[in-house]
Amino acid sequence: EELVYGTLPYTLAEQTLLRTHFAVARYDAATATVVENLDSQFLTFIRRGGQQLPGSLMRLMQGVMYMLGHKHSEVKEWPSCRKLISMHLAKELAIQKVRDKVKKHKFQLSAQAVQGLDPATVAMEAGPGALALLRWLEVMQEVRVEALSGRMDALRCSYAAHNLGPPPATLLEEAA
Repeated sequence: EELVYGTLPYTLAEQTLLRTHFAVARYDAATATVVENLDSQFLTFIRRGGQQLPGSLMRLMQGVMYMLGHKHSEVKEWPSCRKLISMHLAKELAIQKVRDKVKKHKFQLSAQAVQGLDPATVAMEAGPGALALLRWLEVMQEVRVEALSGRMDALRCSYAAHNLGPPPATLLEEAA
């Protein structure tokens, strides 16, 4: 549907774009780095069932799968998580949109999965593809807070600009 200038939906869309621009740019840069560093050899290495992978790589991939929206029951055990990893992982990451509302729970699960992972250890054990994925997850965590704050500011500004008072509580998202 076309947005009409001067309406609340138009103002809201305009303010959201303005207030989330930098978060989106950071996310796009991190995604581009992942796409450059993920190759089919790396993904094949992860997907093979016969070898033992480093624990840091398993935790990292579980964090990525949570971020992509997979259920806890599918991800918590490594054999079932491994089956979720496709050769098109880079495309799946690129499809994620920072400005969209996302479930807070998947960010928490992802953060728990990679908590305490050292970038140097990940790079040594699993290579540049894994390091790029870890950086992507870190940016997603930071950008989520920035994008959420921008969306809430845009909502408040738009309602105020149209003299509608505070926005309804049902439209507000939790920050934590």
